[in-house]
Amino acid sequence: WDDFTVYHGKTNVVQAQAYYPYGGRFDQYQRTASTKNVFLYNEGAERLEDFSFNLDETKHRIYDPWGRLGWWQIDPYASKFYHLTPYNYAFLNPILYNDPLGDCPPGDPNCQRGMSRSEQAQRAFWNAVPRAAAKGALGVAKMTDLNDAVVLATTITRGDGAVNIDGFSASTLDKNFAIAGALLPAVSGSGLKTASNAITDGLKGSDKVADIHRIGGSSPENLALKNTEKALDPPGISVLKAETPEQAAQQMKNAFPNATKLHDAARVVGSGSEQSIRNAGFDILPDATRKFPNHHRIIHPNGTAGFNKENLQKLSNAFVDKLIE
Repeated sequence: WDDFTVYHGKTNVVQAQAYYPYGGRFDQYQRTASTKNVFLYNEGAERLEDFSFNLDETKHRIYDPWGRLGWWQIDPYASKFYHLTPYNYAFLNPILYNDPLGDCPPGDPNCQRGMSRSEQAQRAFWNAVPRAAAKGALGVAKMTDLNDAVVLATTITRGDGAVNIDGFSASTLDKNFAIAGALLPAVSGSGLKTASNAITDGLKGSDKVADIHRIGGSSPENLALKNTEKALDPPGISVLKAETPEQAAQQMKNAFPNATKLHDAARVVGSGSEQSIRNAGFDILPDATRKFPNHHRIIHPNGTAGFNKENLQKLSNAFVDKLIE
């Protein structure tokens, strides 16, 4: 027994999740300092944890795994399943089925027969395309003439609702540079804008610009941590970084076109600069998601304890509210 030794090594398990049948999570584990995986329940649907939504995003619909609402939109193939509510998930049998695209469970033969060949091909394609690659391609495309064309076309067809190629609202600056790119065919207006923004930020310091926006306004109550935000590492509240509060509000509406409560909240947006937030004793970290690549989190050095009444008032004073028509 003199040669007896004990060795302790870190487990290979980085993250573990346990689910209730309809997708609510319990008994979670994540290794410290590891990158969190958000492609979870329902064959890897992306769980949206920004803004404390805790919703699952699929191609066709948004799903509430805690059963508060179920699907947020009606089934796109509801007419083929008239015997079920159009808000049902997995034929009301999550043990046997799932619904990774938000249209119908792929393992059911009746579901497949109810779809055309092109719909089945589209379904297979969507499952095969890596989301990260798509996001990277959009990032490159946004600096090309293709983005200029999208901005110009949607300006003509939608007016103030014009968008960039990634689906986010096109600002006045986006439109002006797109026009410049059209007038000078050898130059990409979107590429010029990217270079111009980089130079401008370097000269004046981006932390002094009021481009940090809190949907719902800057009241201490709206800045307080929700229970789900307290569980984050580090704990913090969600904000969007955009050129204008109007752009942040429109981005929220575009991301959730049928969420009327979110649309009501987006009528008031609190805006402040990174410097003013840090002067209030807080810090801000980038926390990009697929739906909100400009998503950031405001945190405090003291964690949840830092979001006390006194500090929240200081943080509130760092913002200015604007009513969005």
